[in-house]
Amino acid sequence: FLNVFESIQQAAGELPINLIFVFEGEEERGSVSMPKFVRDYEQKLRRADGVYFPICSQDRNGLARPSLGSEGILYIELETNGALWGRGPTQFGVHGGLKRILDSPAWRHIKMLSTLVSDDGNRVEIEGWYDDVAVPSEEDLRLLKEGYRHSTPAVEVFDPEILKEMLKVKCFKGDLERPEEILREMLFSTSFNLDGIWGGWTGPGTKTLLPHKVMSKHNIRFVPKQDIDDLFRKIRAHLDGHGYEDVALRRLAGYPWALVDHKNPVAESLYDVFEEFGVRYTIYPPVANPVLTSPAWPAYVFAGEPLKLPIAGGALGHGGLAHSPNEYIVVEGCEAKYGYIHGLEGMEKSMASVLYHFAQR
Repeated sequence: FLNVFESIQQAAGELPINLIFVFEGEEERGSVSMPKFVRDYEQKLRRADGVYFPICSQDRNGLARPSLGSEGILYIELETNGALWGRGPTQFGVHGGLKRILDSPAWRHIKMLSTLVSDDGNRVEIEGWYDDVAVPSEEDLRLLKEGYRHSTPAVEVFDPEILKEMLKVKCFKGDLERPEEILREMLFSTSFNLDGIWGGWTGPGTKTLLPHKVMSKHNIRFVPKQDIDDLFRKIRAHLDGHGYEDVALRRLAGYPWALVDHKNPVAESLYDVFEEFGVRYTIYPPVANPVLTSPAWPAYVFAGEPLKLPIAGGALGHGGLAHSPNEYIVVEGCEAKYGYIHGLEGMEKSMASVLYHFAQR
């Protein structure tokens, strides 16, 4: 995007609109500084008319998918510790043979985790977890089935097989197959993931050990109108209600969801660009992201109080496999099922075009 900025200056002398750049490097820490940043610079940010997230948004089929909002994310850590429990090893791991006479914090942690979700891990079993889910709305479903402007309805072009191939998976949970069912889960459901678990001996070979503590980390995705603080309280209440008062629960990061009108001026400018370049595009409801597999970002600091700014993200070009060892972006364009996938050159041109279209609104 900086190349776009410099190219416009060199070719035209000045930009068609004024820009405020916001660079944020704390994604993996939960963007913890963003609320304070908005508070500190509120007066300057109030001068903005919208937020544009410059990110390539074509998939492997060449279909463009703009980003219009964000789901919520809550990141927690759970710890089962013999000292907190008052049973088993309390200060350090002991010989594994002593399991014959000692309780195991590790097994207690596993049993505790099993109460949080269904046997297959796909449904959250915490009391009241789904009470406030308010999506999909009628407008969400209409957007998926009918599209908007010249967009292609998502249910007509969503390709589960391309997602399987990209992620190297054989099937979806519950053996979902119909595009409508998969989209409904991807866009409107909530999840309680086990990101990692550790304790005791995890090195090569063998070591007989009864660990004194086990910890696990979990990223939780939630949707309108679930509340992040309410969900955290419900987790604590669930643990206590099932006899796990001693299990430590820590909130490491997280932020609320953000809903954005898909007809806002930034989004309309993005649709203008797709149509200008003759690129086929589809629009997902506002809790979705172009790559669909990592839709959480702190959009709420801009879309919510006090700024209430319209938001959209996208451009031509394709990249994928975020958070994987082989994350990539396409440098040179190529033909695909739904048209041409643009490389870096087309990506930069489309970003410049978004600015010009927005300036005309």
